Amino acid sequence: MEAKDILDRFIEREKSLMPSPGFAESVMSRIESEEGGRAERLFRNNLLRISVVAASIAVAILVGVAVGGSYGHPATERLVTDDAQIERLHLYTDHVDE
Repeated sequence: MEAKDILDRFIEREKSLMPSPGFAESVMSRIESEEGGRAERLFRNNLLRISVVAASIAVAILVGVAVGGSYGHPATERLVTDDAQIERLHLYTDHVDE
């Protein structure tokens, strides 16, 4: 019962205290100013995040294009097959038609 009595006395003492008349106004103005600042910070953070993601995608595309362009293209001689070369293949084979 001793703890309950201490708690009851504390509650009664807090109820008897008169709050400062400007206290509520100052608390509310602080809350409103923090909410406005928080919204602005969230907007800046989201804008920054979107900018970073867009820049990262652009850099990834540019790096991919640069890496893809660094590989040599096959020479056209390798792609074009001369018919005369194909006809001379029998000279290089050991197989003899009988």
